[in-house]
Amino acid sequence: GLRQWNEFELMDALQKIVYYVGEQFNGQSKIVVADYGDFMDGWDAKTTRGGHILDQNMSNEEAFKVGAQFKIELAKRLAKFGVPLEFYNVTNDNHSGSFSKIVNVHVKEVLSYLLPSVKYEIFNDFISHYFVGNWCFICSHGKDEKHLKYGFNTKPDDKAKTHINRYIDKHDLHKYRIVCEFGDKHQLIRDTSHAKFEYNVYWALSPASDWVQTNFADGRRGFCIEEIADNFKTFTSIQL
Repeated sequence: GLRQWNEFELMDALQKIVYYVGEQFNGQSKIVVADYGDFMDGWDAKTTRGGHILDQNMSNEEAFKVGAQFKIELAKRLAKFGVPLEFYNVTNDNHSGSFSKIVNVHVKEVLSYLLPSVKYEIFNDFISHYFVGNWCFICSHGKDEKHLKYGFNTKPDDKAKTHINRYIDKHDLHKYRIVCEFGDKHQLIRDTSHAKFEYNVYWALSPASDWVQTNFADGRRGFCIEEIADNFKTFTSIQL
């Protein structure tokens, strides 16, 4: 049968994220959570371009409640490790678009009262970046909510390399170790073959859609934990 995606599966993923972070926690200086887009599915069961209907098992209101509950609960659980907590959320994507923006604005407002020391950033641009020490993480979903002017693939083609290098130049990021991170392809691919930047594509927490599972393959779902120091990163992937 097809793998389901619902509130139970999402909260089970939350439990596993917190558990595996705890397994690797050694009194780190801070915990950073990055969401690379498509966190919510389409509003009114449509993609951001309205091109095709997406199978849904929740109403807009139910999905909003569950999505917000997940992010707030994740912050509460991770805050118990007692170190500063930062969230970076890409919202310019091809599935959730404004839906994800609304959820994240709500979560940010709730956390400003509940956990006021938590840093919660919402990235509305197609490409953004954040810093962890002397590392710079350039992040994008990989497909935008409207134009699809620069789609990023599982491997960087010449167009992607040009666009990334221009972004590095524009924001004067040359002194940092640069990692480019994308969420659209729902695969786990790490490409360290480029001189200027690492190029990573990540799994989704959710399984592939029913249509993809039926016509192609089940695929894998999961998340990754990276421990970051000045001169190295350790990488762990957890398949759900």
